[in-house]
Amino acid sequence: MPANANSDRSAAGFSRGPAGTLLFWLGGGLFMMFMIAGLVQSYSGGHWLPPVGVEYTTQLNALERDRGPAATLPEVRTAARIDFDNEIAVRRLLESARQVGNQDDELWALLALARLKPEDSQVRLDLAAALLDRGRPSEAFAQARFAVWLAPDNPDGFCHLGRSLQQLGRHQEAAGAYRHALDLDPSSAAARSGLQSSRRGN
Repeated sequence: MPANANSDRSAAGFSRGPAGTLLFWLGGGLFMMFMIAGLVQSYSGGHWLPPVGVEYTTQLNALERDRGPAATLPEVRTAARIDFDNEIAVRRLLESARQVGNQDDELWALLALARLKPEDSQVRLDLAAALLDRGRPSEAFAQARFAVWLAPDNPDGFCHLGRSLQQLGRHQEAAGAYRHALDLDPSSAAARSGLQSSRRGN
């Protein structure tokens, strides 16, 4: 190629040194970001999800009205998993998961809440119940025992403790937990039914 051709290309701005290469890649990166943002906005039915923690709950509500809870669950899940220290985001995922019957997301949210609110006895009870429903009685027993320690006057804690002990085959101890629940609340149908079941060794 003639030397004057190189000078012509340089003069026209075609020469790419280190700075030119950097600008090229930055421009390409920005272009891709805007393209992805446009696709996400289109996929979300025209609702742009702002950064997690910045009024995203309002936007998720709008999405849910347009598309329903099942179709919105992926966005709710993403928000909670990005901002897993945000109790509001995690509780929103728990609510959505329960609405659509997604047990995996429900359990993830309860585990996250137990980490965020370690002394919330209701969270511990809900987590124990979720673990029992999944056939994980050893973990459920640990959560129920902690719930009883946090709220010793709550009969539900002893009912969950009794259920976990039953699933572990410790029926005599389960009966004792149910009797304690009945001492706290003589009208508890769950405690009465559990006591009868544990006595039969079921």
